Amino acid sequence: MYLNRRSIEKEASFDGIGIHSGRPVTIIFRPAACLAGIRFFRLDLDGFEVPVKPCYLAHTNRATALCRDGIRILTPEHVMASLAALGITDINIDITGEELPIADGSAKPFLDVLKSCIPVDFASRVEPIRLDAPLRVQEGDASIVIIPSESMQFSYHYEALSSLVGVQDISLRHLSDFEKEIASARTFGFIHEIEALKAAGLAKGGSVDTALVIGDDDYINKPRFENECARHKLLDLVGDLWVLGRPILGDIRASKSGHATSMALILEIEALI
Repeated sequence: MYLNRRSIEKEASFDGIGIHSGRPVTIIFRPAACLAGIRFFRLDLDGFEVPVKPCYLAHTNRATALCRDGIRILTPEHVMASLAALGITDINIDITGEELPIADGSAKPFLDVLKSCIPVDFASRVEPIRLDAPLRVQEGDASIVIIPSESMQFSYHYEALSSLVGVQDISLRHLSDFEKEIASARTFGFIHEIEALKAAGLAKGGSVDTALVIGDDDYINKPRFENECARHKLLDLVGDLWVLGRPILGDIRASKSGHATSMALILEIEALI
């Protein structure tokens, strides 16, 4: 499995609010040169550059973060998942603050904008990541296992204490199915969690317009899929792993994992390649 490096032909912008900050923010997707990689530029800080690389991953609460010299890019995972689905390896992304817009809580709005930018291939190829043996990371009852394969495929197992949500599973056999099967699955939260997060100064932009909200006895807003929670967890995993900038030849099996487990896996892979 080899891919050509890919950028976009023209620029486009997207406006929204950050799910945690609640602040307005604009991102602008711009073409980049071959081998430039994926790079964020903080327009509010004189265009300060934060490349998307494993060495800049930072721990944060309930999201992915990149940090260079104390300057952060928060919640890039939905945009990263869209880039992965389209195979985009080289792009410049301007941002007017530190947190990306949440849109409707899914990757679909970003995917649509990026498709309108017209992805374009370079002649240069991307060599996928090949593992010599299975790789596993475990954090409590959360785990991700990669079994070497000739293709990149995903599965996710989710369990919630809520009997309403219960146990959910989803598989993605090829990234070409991402748009149909995964992209529109929204980030989600339980009503009691959202209240606690807001009390802690987070989730200021969280609402039924930006997330699937789950009550004690019923959904506050209607799910888009029976297993939307598992689908969104897989969406986040796809986005997190694209921090590596190239596909992994493996059967990637996740169970109850989140961004911290994904980060641990990325660092394990980076140490091997």
